[in-house]
Amino acid sequence: MRQAAVRGAFIKRLYSDFGGTCAAGDCPYPSRLPDGTPILQIVYIRSARPGGPRWDPTMTLSEEGAYENLLLLCPSHHELIDRLPDQYNSEWLTSMRQRHIERVTSILASLAGQTAQPSRANRFREALAVWERERLNASEGFWQNLFASRPELLMPTLSGRPYVLNEQCYVGGKSISNRGGRVPDFLAQCHGNAVLIELKTPATKLVGARYRNNVYPPSTELIGACVQALEYRVTLMNYLHSLRHETPELAAHSPTAVVIAGDAHQTRLTEPQRRSFEIFRTSLKDLNIITYDELFLGIENLAAMLDPSSVSVP
Repeated sequence: MRQAAVRGAFIKRLYSDFGGTCAAGDCPYPSRLPDGTPILQIVYIRSARPGGPRWDPTMTLSEEGAYENLLLLCPSHHELIDRLPDQYNSEWLTSMRQRHIERVTSILASLAGQTAQPSRANRFREALAVWERERLNASEGFWQNLFASRPELLMPTLSGRPYVLNEQCYVGGKSISNRGGRVPDFLAQCHGNAVLIELKTPATKLVGARYRNNVYPPSTELIGACVQALEYRVTLMNYLHSLRHETPELAAHSPTAVVIAGDAHQTRLTEPQRRSFEIFRTSLKDLNIITYDELFLGIENLAAMLDPSSVSVP
């Protein structure tokens, strides 16, 4: 009975310290089933059992079950690290564990510094309900209004950094005829830097028609949004000096552009399409592409971080 109680306490503590999320960084896999059942798995960093991944012959069974030797991982990452124990050794996992706990702590501290009424976790859950209801909505105005009224929803695009969100900001570019001004959808000011956010909709196509040999180029819509966002970035850097005359607090040492577009889950990209899309977006410099389903998965994880006690632990 005592061992079961301790184990239950450890599991609750793990869910709390890990924010109810997989420790493998920006894990794209869900931490719960659609009915809310958690599917994260407890992983031993070092094993006391001969033949087990990362076996340590000096370790006792009690040391194996110590809290500091435990990780929470999704099934996919659990299988990966156990299949490649030489690459993902105990030192690597210990470092990953510490980074993840620090990241969760930082995000929670950032959230605590923002307005807490109504409950931030409740606001996230309300937004998730909107997402499930409106994910087929192809109106840019609808999503613009949603993010403007709930700026905390953009936190997953900003790596958890505290920020001040500004909507429809002029970043320069006007000619002598007063034309051609650049106005991104959102500008987030993050501790001495800026993030320029260009919104499309979940209905935005991510890839175009097959080019050849199972290669799929980005869709025209996505390419256009990417170039637009990068144009904002270049314009902001070119006009930064003059903009700071009116807005002295504006800082943009190395701004990042973000495009939020598409719904990879709803679109059901084939494996070749997904491969082409990932190759494209990971090769970009100064620009991040995040799909709406990825964004709202991040929001779901943030809701779990804020209220891990609401997760029923298996």
